[in-house]
Amino acid sequence: MGRVWRWSGLAIGLVSCGPQVDAGDGTDVDTASGGLDTSTSVGSSVGTSVGTSVGTSVGSSTTTDTTGDDDTATTIGPKFDLPSECSVWDQNCPPGYKCSIRASEGSGSFDETVCVPVDADAKPIGASCSSGELPYDGIDDCAHGSLCWLGDEAAGTGICRAFCSGSESDPTCPDACDWCTISGDGILTLCLPQCDPLANDCAPGEGCYAANGETFACVPDASMGEMIGSGCEFINICPSGLACIAAAAFPDCPSTSGCCSPYCDMDAAVDPCDALAPGTVCTPWYPEGPPDPACTGMGSLGVCTAP
Repeated sequence: MGRVWRWSGLAIGLVSCGPQVDAGDGTDVDTASGGLDTSTSVGSSVGTSVGTSVGTSVGSSTTTDTTGDDDTATTIGPKFDLPSECSVWDQNCPPGYKCSIRASEGSGSFDETVCVPVDADAKPIGASCSSGELPYDGIDDCAHGSLCWLGDEAAGTGICRAFCSGSESDPTCPDACDWCTISGDGILTLCLPQCDPLANDCAPGEGCYAANGETFACVPDASMGEMIGSGCEFINICPSGLACIAAAAFPDCPSTSGCCSPYCDMDAAVDPCDALAPGTVCTPWYPEGPPDPACTGMGSLGVCTAP
């Protein structure tokens, strides 16, 4: 069974383009000792806002008018009575189609489900993928039951990620170490791999970020030149390898919402923090041990904070 990670909703974020997920008060990163509480103003945007209309019609059959006095139309290919909505849990679209998600016209978030054709050369889960010219219309080249989760929005490329299966109350993922992420009133339900922020072991365009304070997952890296000590409001505004921690936990933080600070290894022979961020020490991220040591083995993970 996959672990569940819930975001509070989908909203327009700080960065310039693409649907995003805003955790709001759903990401309380207060598990580290020393008063490390990022719940006050640090959310978790995992994408970016859509600035253009992406609500084009998908899934309809193609017809051409016949000539002469006959007013009927000739259908090209099989014609299905596609449902206006579908279930990503049940994958209840007609054969040859899959239930996907899209951003409706004028929306800045994934907010509806839609039946779309399965690509003839569909890519398996975990493979590189393309979302085509309209990256948020739900059409991609991933297999049935999966979505092209963008890593490089400009290029329209990403990684095929499975939709969660089972039910919202009892979700499962193909890989037991993946996390089932549920957000946007249950519209966005994806299985994302756990990761190690010290190893930066995510795919290109993604970063390893704290999903809910306990678990780290690979989500799009939305950083735009931020570095150690830069202000942050969303966890993935900091480059992968840096945590967005509460302003009070970082010396002379210029932002009231939070600052980017490096992760550290509690088992290191020498505490690296003061050299990386003067005035900080390596503080345990998991004072009581990680929730999934078999999946991540991150018992020694720390983050640089004020003493």
